This record gives sequence, structure tokens and C-alpha cells, in this order.
Amino acid sequence: MQGPAMSEVALSHLLWAMNAFVAQSDDGDLWSEALERVCAGIGAAFGLSRVAVFEVHQDGHPGLGVVCRADWARPGLAAIGRTQHRTLAPDSADDLQRDWASRRIRGEVIEGLTRDLTGYMRAYFEAHQIVRFYTVPVMAAGHWWGHFCIAHDDENLPWDETVTSLCHLVAGMVARSAECMRAERELSDVTLRSMLGSALDAVVTIDEAGMILEFNPAAERIFGYRRADAIGRTLGATIIPPRYAMSHQTGLRRYLEDGSPHILGRRVELEGRRADGSLFPVELTVTEIRSATRRVFTAYLRDISNFVNAQEALERLAYHDAMTGLPNRAGLLRLVADAPTAPTGVVVVHFRDLDVLAASLGREFTEPVAAQLALRLRLALRGDAMLARTGEREFAIILFRGSDALATGRSVDVLFQAPLESEGRRFYLRARIGIAREQGQLEHMLRDAEMALHAQGRGHAVVFDQSLRADHQERLALETDLRDAILRRSRDLYMVFQPIVCCKTGMVMGFEALARWSHPALGNVEPGEFVAIAEASGLSEQLGELVLERAVAACARWNHDRASMGLSARYVSVNLSAPQVMAPDLVARIANILQQVNLKGDQVLFELTESTLLSEPEKAVEVMVQLQSLGSKVAIDDFGTGYSSFSYLQRLPVNVLKIDRSFIREIVDNSRSRRIVGVMVDLAHAFGIEVVAEGVENDDAMNEVVALGSDCVQGFLVGRPMREEDARHWPDGGRTP
Repeated sequence: MQGPAMSEVALSHLLWAMNAFVAQSDDGDLWSEALERVCAGIGAAFGLSRVAVFEVHQDGHPGLGVVCRADWARPGLAAIGRTQHRTLAPDSADDLQRDWASRRIRGEVIEGLTRDLTGYMRAYFEAHQIVRFYTVPVMAAGHWWGHFCIAHDDENLPWDETVTSLCHLVAGMVARSAECMRAERELSDVTLRSMLGSALDAVVTIDEAGMILEFNPAAERIFGYRRADAIGRTLGATIIPPRYAMSHQTGLRRYLEDGSPHILGRRVELEGRRADGSLFPVELTVTEIRSATRRVFTAYLRDISNFVNAQEALERLAYHDAMTGLPNRAGLLRLVADAPTAPTGVVVVHFRDLDVLAASLGREFTEPVAAQLALRLRLALRGDAMLARTGEREFAIILFRGSDALATGRSVDVLFQAPLESEGRRFYLRARIGIAREQGQLEHMLRDAEMALHAQGRGHAVVFDQSLRADHQERLALETDLRDAILRRSRDLYMVFQPIVCCKTGMVMGFEALARWSHPALGNVEPGEFVAIAEASGLSEQLGELVLERAVAACARWNHDRASMGLSARYVSVNLSAPQVMAPDLVARIANILQQVNLKGDQVLFELTESTLLSEPEKAVEVMVQLQSLGSKVAIDDFGTGYSSFSYLQRLPVNVLKIDRSFIREIVDNSRSRRIVGVMVDLAHAFGIEVVAEGVENDDAMNEVVALGSDCVQGFLVGRPMREEDARHWPDGGRTP
């Protein structure tokens, strides 16, 4: 071809394009663009009609595929673009195709005229208006990679040596670039395969049709398919549950058409399907890779079964009681919020003896008891009523339309008149019942029912009314006043002392210190009321500290006077509350108080109730031993009101046993009470423990306890609680007038 001389501008453009191609030969996307510019530069410089680069490839079927990688066409001609030849299969290729393939594999140049061709190649060339052509095979690493082609429109014009030399040069440049990219691709493939093989998450790649292209070892492990079996299958028929397969196909098609909606880049949770058909939760993230000829999607899937199971377990713990399986308070609120109708009534049942039972026999005993309580409470349910365990000792029944809260509360009361049995033990649990019948928010109804069950002196089953709210507000005001009195160490809180008398000699051995409160506006507040307020509001430790200081100081004063008169000392008996016993520095503080008033430890008797001992028995034993190391004695107060009382005598370091007044009150007329007291006295003496009978109010009771062997008595018969001045002068053998 003898064309016009190349202009300097054309030459400059061509050289720039070739330099750019060489510089960008290691970047696939930029490489294609640079190759396009080289083709355009050559075509424009030499007046050609077409310049193109084709790549041959194996496409997964027998034979070769050919795709156009770069193309330039003179104005007026349609570009070949990224068109692809049909696959050159051995059994379908014509003679010319087989001949050209054979020659190109050997690295031969092919040139000629389109009118001399036959078959598919002539049809293809004529379709793209190619008249004369010249093709140079691109041999990368000794293998046919593709071919560089040029064409012009003049059948009679031979190819110029400059042009053909340039074709060979460009073919060589493309070959070297292809070798570099192949090496990088092979390295990338090895790296990718290594990454896919070591990935903990399943990696599944599909094409636009939903066909699986990649299925890594983690996917094999998670879904139960072999990679070879998964490749080529549709995603919907492989790992997507059948009920979601159609929506997956529809969503993919819609995204390919208009780009929305999509889940690319988002983390979503859905179900996956294993090869055995079982479903399990997965976490999914999808990315898309677009090339010039195709779009592929890679899904990263993680089996989150353990996470979901743990989440469900946490939710069960958060919203359910582990022992009974019932909803807890939070779970109850959630259930009622989702209920179609609002609750019409609430019954709250409180078992105050459960904690004492747990301390006595252990939580391994009481937890099954809680399950029994739940089963028994279910008997009171009607219709769509709900049952929940709203606290350690508390259950709640939520009623809806058609159920009567008062009738339900009475039914519960009757149910717990019968004893319970567990591990061969038969016992009763007292149930306090609060009922709320005014409709409103569940939290408010629960609060009202709980307020009702804590109402003082109104029986076992109490219906809330507004007077209870007023009582509650008065109680809150009283609590505030009590707190102020304790913090100010007010003289409105004062001590009285009740004598403890020896049965044999009639001598006063000591006095029990009892707190009293004279409210500035309300007058004397019953001890049972303000002591209960102190316990409920966390003031019992501060109140106990104040009582201890004042009681010990009073004892020091009266014993100082008695010593000056040559009389024997009388001890003071002080009650210790459970919070005091649990305080780590209790004994050290007691020792300091004794030192401040110069009182010996043997002049103080410390009383602990059974409930205090049973709440933390190991700690209680430790404190009792430490108190005895000060020289003090330790007594169990109100003995006989707790669980397994006798069993504790053999392992508690007890000096004195104070029999509860409930037994002494009936000792004259009730033979059963008399026998029980007799057993208590004998058992205590067998362990070397002194006995004090509380609540002795008449001569008949006095005669009975003396006959049964009690060492000392305490009660109105031998002395009512009195001020310190009266106690200081109370004579031996004294009686209440």
C-alpha cells in the first residue's frame, strides 16, 4: 500500500498513543483504552478503513471463542465494538476457519481480499465492509493469544512495508502486555484461590442469569454442596429456600433493568438452605463487579445460627423466668403491649416465706417449689388470662374481659390453704394477695396491686382503693420523718428497757433494749410500724446503730451505779438486724462503742432473729463467733417461727434461746403448745443453751414455763418496757402493778 506520507502531527499522535499503551500495559482497563488509541493512531496515520485487536479464549465449551478487544473504524463505518465471534468448535467450523486457526497457532500472517474468502469468514467480513485485510497473530509466551488486524478499501493497493512492520511491532507490544497481564492474572488467581480457600465465610459468585460461577470451601462446608456440583447451578435452586426463589429472580431481574431496589453493600439477615433441605439463618453482603462484557455478583454469607441461638437465649433470659418458664416483669409488659385488648384486672401474689425457706433449705430446694407455685396458680386462670413471675417471691395474674379479679384473688387464696410438698417435705406457704380492678396502664395496675398486698392489717387478699394510695403517701411521709430523726439523732427516738428475770431466784438478769418513736406531730408511732418502715426503706442499719449506742451507754450508766452500791451487773440485750449482721465492720464498731463507754462485752447480749440467721447462715456464724470473742453472749430471738429451727441449734454458736411469745400465749390452754415448748427447752439444755420464755403475762403462764424448765422469763408479768431511769431502779422480784 503506497499511501500519502504520514504527517508529523499524525506521527506524533501515534507515538504518544504507543508510549501510553506501553506505560499502561499493567492496568487492564487503561490498557484497553490505550490500545484503542493505538488503533486509532495507526488508522488515521495510514488512511486505513479498520484497525482491530481480537483475543481468542476458551469459553468453557469445546473450541475457541474470539472477542474484539479494541477497534477503530473510519468515519462512515460502524464499529465492530465488543462483538464476539461464534465459538469455533471442531465439529462445526468450516475448512477456512480450521485453516486460519491452524496457521495462527503456528504464528503465520494471514492477508488477502474478502472476495476470495468463503463461508462464515466471508459473511463476517462483508458485514463489516472489510475489503483488503492484513492480520498478524499475537503470540504470548509462544501461544496464540489473538491477532492484530488492519483493513482498507482498495482491492488493488498492496500493503506498504512500513504499515506491515508497524503491525508486527504492535502485535509484539500486545503480546508482551498480554504476558504481563496473564502473569498478574495467574498470581491474582492463586491469591484469590488462597483467600477463598481460607475464608471463614461462604463466598458465592453468580452471573446475570443467577448461575453460580464460584463456590469456595466455606460455602461447601456451610451449605453441604461440593464445588463441582454447585458450579453451573442457579442460585435459586441451590441455596435459597423455595419460598424465596421467585422473589430472588424477580429482584435480580429488576435490578439489572433499572438498578433498584438492591441490597448491594448492605448487611442483611435471611434464611439459607442446605443441601439436605434444612434452613438456617445467614448474614449476607453482596458486591457487584462490572466489566465491559458482563456483570457478576459476589455474595459473602455467614452462618449465624450460633449468634441467633445465643440471641434467642439472651431474649429468653431477658423476658422469661428460667425456672418456671413464665414471662418475667419485662416479658409480661411486652406481651400485654401486643395483646389485642387492654387488661381489666391484676392479681399479684406474694410469698414472703420463700426467702426464709431458701436460706433454710437452699435455693436448689426452693426453685422447684417456685415451679410448683406456678403450676398451682395456673389453676386459677380463666380464658386468656396471663401468668408471670414478676419477682423472686412474686407472681402476677393479668386478666382480660370476662374475668373477675376479685374472684380470681379469692380462688388463689383458697388454693394456698392446702400444703405443698417437695423432696418429701410437706409445708405451707403464706400468700399475700393484692388486687387491682381499675383499668389503666399495666405498670400502674401492677403498682396498685402491689400496694394493696403490702397494706397493713387488711387480710390476705386486699383490693386496691384510693385510700391505700393515701396510706402509701402517709407512709412515705413517715419514712421521710424517720430518716430525718435518725440522721439528726433526735431525742424523739428514745429507748425503753424490759426486764429479763431468772425463774429460780426472781433476780433481774438484764433488760432488752427496745426503740420507741414519739413523732412531733403524730405522737407515739407503733414500733411495728416504724421498724417495718426502716426495714423496707434501708434504714434498719442506721436505726440499729443508734439503738446500740444508746442501749450500751444506758447499761454502762446503770452498772456504774450498781457497782458503787456493791450490786451485781445487769446486762443489756440488743437486737441486731440483718443489714447490721451483713456489715463487714460490725464487730469492730461494737468494740469501739464498748470502749467509749467503758463497758465490758459480757454485759451485752446480742439477739438475732431466725430470719436473719437463715438469710446468710455462714456470715451469721462468723459474726456470732466474733461477738463471743468480745465476751458477749448471742441469743436467737423469736425461736420457733422459722424453718428447721431445731437443726440449727447443733451448729450455731448460740448461748441463749428466746422462745417466741406465740407459743407462750397458748401454753396454759393448749397442750400442743405446752409439749412444743417442753421439747424446745429440753433440746436447748441438751446443747448447753439457756432458755428465755418471752410473752409471760400471767401467773399461770409463769408456772407452766417454770415447770417446763425455762431459765428466765420476759413479759408484762415481770415488767413492762420502761424508761432508763425506771430500769435503773427496778428491783429484783419486781412485778408490773
